Amino acid sequence: MIIERAGKSLTGLLLLACILLGGGTTPGLARDHALECCIFLAGVVFLDRPTLRYGRGVRCTLLLAGGAMLVSFLPVPASLRHALLPEGIIAPGPGGFALLTTDADRTMQSVLYFFALLVLFLLFGSMRRKQLAALTPFFWAGVAGNGVVAAIQITGGRGGGTGLLNGAGFFSNQNHFAALLYMGIPLLVASIRTDPGAVVPGGALLFVFLGEILTGSRAGIALAIALAGLSIPLVPDDRPTEFRRPGRGPRLALAVVIASIAVLAASGSISQRDIDSVTGRYDFARNTIAGIARSFPLGYGYGAFPLAYPMFQSPSEVVDRFVNHAHDDYLEAVFEGGLPALVVIVAYFLILGRAALRARTTKIRVVLLSIGAVLLQSVVDYPLRTFAVGAVFAWLNAQVFCNDADASEPAISEPRCAPDPPRRG
Repeated sequence: MIIERAGKSLTGLLLLACILLGGGTTPGLARDHALECCIFLAGVVFLDRPTLRYGRGVRCTLLLAGGAMLVSFLPVPASLRHALLPEGIIAPGPGGFALLTTDADRTMQSVLYFFALLVLFLLFGSMRRKQLAALTPFFWAGVAGNGVVAAIQITGGRGGGTGLLNGAGFFSNQNHFAALLYMGIPLLVASIRTDPGAVVPGGALLFVFLGEILTGSRAGIALAIALAGLSIPLVPDDRPTEFRRPGRGPRLALAVVIASIAVLAASGSISQRDIDSVTGRYDFARNTIAGIARSFPLGYGYGAFPLAYPMFQSPSEVVDRFVNHAHDDYLEAVFEGGLPALVVIVAYFLILGRAALRARTTKIRVVLLSIGAVLLQSVVDYPLRTFAVGAVFAWLNAQVFCNDADASEPAISEPRCAPDPPRRG
């Protein structure tokens, strides 16, 4: 019992550490490797005899994902590899063979990152839904820590002397900090709608919206508006009758939408930088799709996007900008992982859609809203490439896919005793 409680507390501390230290996007950061070591060590200690509460579909998807990552290290004939790659991007190894990946170092970093999040997801999977929900204070402690640093940066100017990006907390990208903020909005709305004296969640929701505005992330503000607007009618008002007001939910949702539109209008008109950002993402997608067509079904190896992508840029684009990501996690995953990555993406959406259709409780529905917002932002950005967002995403998915029945118990109901036959006479 003591070991089990220690494992739950340690998992919460790991979630907190990922949120506070995992805001970087550059591969190979020392703090990311430190987080990976801590997670792997926790997995060795507490997953020796795991009692996973995930169904067969989730387990099969995890096996597919793990296999898809390791495929990049398979050796294939160099002639086959050269036939699917632009000339000069890879050199043959001993015996005329070459790895599927075109950048073994970056692929190893990507594999470590993925398996660290996988082990964290398995640690979450050894807990019940109530225990997973009990980790919420660790999540908000991480958000608060980033918020304090962001406030210091904004008031101090140029990062407040912290050496970090202004207004992004411990994150290196405002959009990813905005993702961390909006993932908590449905949870706050649910607390407000079910607790008659919800002063703290109400104040926290106000500060989350304020943080979204100060980050300057238009995607973050838009998704925050959508999550608030969808969460209010989705969560039933379970407060006592004296605290209820007929029609208050729709009016509150309308007020949120109107206030948010006013905030967006006051944030300034669309600048040339915004236009360049949209056209740039279109160029990224076009070139990435061209790269996928060139190497499909093998891909270039996970983490090899910066090496392979310039092969599909025009000379002027290569001079003007360095592209480290496709700003579309789905396209980038298929670009790097080929057909196996595409299969994993489809499998994940299938099990997530199935879980969404079977969701019966309000808590699972609001968690699904947060997951959907991250998946939507991933179409135009790469929030899941950061440890902080990835760890929270794993925690939210664990709440959706967790089955409270013990894995060691049979998943069938106990047989009922047959009624006694009626007596005669």
